[in-house]
Amino acid sequence: MEVGMVQIMAGFGLQNVSDQQVYDEEVRQAVLADELNYDHLWVVEHHFEDYSFCPDNFVYLAHVAALTRRIRLATGAVILPWNTQPLRVAEKAALLDTLSGGRVILGLGRGLSRREFGQFGVAMDESRDRFDEMAPMILEALESGIMEEHHGRYFDQPRAALRPRPFKSFRDRTAQVAMSGDSVQVAARLGVQMMSFLYKPDEVHRAEFDTYRAVQAASRKDAQGAAACPDDGLRQRRRACQGEC
Repeated sequence: MEVGMVQIMAGFGLQNVSDQQVYDEEVRQAVLADELNYDHLWVVEHHFEDYSFCPDNFVYLAHVAALTRRIRLATGAVILPWNTQPLRVAEKAALLDTLSGGRVILGLGRGLSRREFGQFGVAMDESRDRFDEMAPMILEALESGIMEEHHGRYFDQPRAALRPRPFKSFRDRTAQVAMSGDSVQVAARLGVQMMSFLYKPDEVHRAEFDTYRAVQAASRKDAQGAAACPDDGLRQRRRACQGEC
């Protein structure tokens, strides 16, 4: 079993505590977690409110990387619809992994706060489609070192190389927040780990975990059966997100 810690940078309800003090304490705890041999540190992305405020978990984790030696560093999660370019997410992940010596776990999410969507000027009802378009582009780029040319509903992307180039695979180091039934299936089809907060009845969580395992097994079987297909990896991931595998 592995043990990690989540940091949410919350100031809600704290009297006479500045944002600076919140961050000073979070950094101190992150360093202590490394010293106490915690396995991984997860950092959220949230904006604008004292409920939780970490506008860029890549920046925060880069700072923590310089202060620690062994703990793995996880975005929990980077919210794709709030990021305007998939290319920038892939670049940040590759850079953080280089700086930390390969300690990154890349967690992806699609967001849940209507207020945050509104203040970014992004329609919340677009979150599913934006995530499904972005995630395969990012995952494929981190494996190949290239974000291939792409023309989709939300993004037109010329072919671009990642620099620094990813120096090791992100496979088995990627995760997705899956708090809804469709997200559970998308995570399984993408081949990434499922992240879940345990707030539902046990039987609901059990059913979601069973669905994840079943869909993941079926997706692997279909991928093996399509080995001779001329589709490249990016097309296969796109189809996975769209439930076409």
